[in-house]
Amino acid sequence: MMSLKTFFLFAALIVAVAAQDVDLSAFDSFGVDLTVPVIITTDDFDAQNPLVQSNTVLDSAVPGGERDLAIVAENGPSNGVLVTGVSGNLWSVSTPPQVSGYSLMQYDGVDGQTQLDGPTVNGLNGFDVTLGGAATSLHVIIESDVPTEYTFFFYDANNQLSTSPTLNIPGGDFDDYFITFATLSGSADLTNLGAMEILVEAFDNVDTTMEGFFFSGPASNPSPSIPPVPTPAPEPSPNGFTWYTFDDDDNGRSPCGDEPDRRSYFLSDDNIVYYYFFGFDFTTQEESSSDAATAVLSAAAAVAGVAAAVL
Repeated sequence: MMSLKTFFLFAALIVAVAAQDVDLSAFDSFGVDLTVPVIITTDDFDAQNPLVQSNTVLDSAVPGGERDLAIVAENGPSNGVLVTGVSGNLWSVSTPPQVSGYSLMQYDGVDGQTQLDGPTVNGLNGFDVTLGGAATSLHVIIESDVPTEYTFFFYDANNQLSTSPTLNIPGGDFDDYFITFATLSGSADLTNLGAMEILVEAFDNVDTTMEGFFFSGPASNPSPSIPPVPTPAPEPSPNGFTWYTFDDDDNGRSPCGDEPDRRSYFLSDDNIVYYYFFGFDFTTQEESSSDAATAVLSAAAAVAGVAAAVL
């Protein structure tokens, strides 16, 4: 019997990967319906004489070209109805009260029949579930109204088997579940797969649905962001002053030394006034500071005069 410590270790491995893995490839998103659902109406039976019903869908979009689906009733009273089917990108299993059994989905290639006692090992033609080493887990999306269990079986081309830990599904809405390949038990070569099976426990009064399953792996590391290149400050003009222009679409100030000659601007009816400011280098003209001050005052007076005339 699995110890409590081992159980929690498996649970941690199954859940922890969800925070880091992304889907790399869909194995079956259930886009191909099983046009006739598999139905069993129970009669008097016991575990030694279970009732079995199955159906098969052939389509090139299904892995291996064929998907086999079976429902098995093991215990319960008469007149119970068990149903399983694939429709609208969902695989559903429904069990009535007081009846129990299981459902099995199988991918073993095109063989025209459902084999529950051993798949055709070359049906998937050596499929590599690790996707060349990129995939590290199986991702499934499942909901169930009451608790149930899912188990996954992997058969390689040499008929070696690996089995997943039991995936315990609590009652509730759709949720994501990840099973790392490292938690599989057995010796199947996952890079040379011949068949796959999924077993769902159809416990008393279970209604469970699976939305598809995928092979997942760590997301690629994003490229580091490149910081913007800072714009160097303009070099001081060798003439001791620099023209600058300021406008509403300029994200900063720009020297005008290498710009073409300025155009003449005329006042228009909308009373727009263009101002140009001339900066003096007082550090190199200390001896003429009084002249510079006079020039600044004169320039200010001229600007004020123009503004007054316009307005």
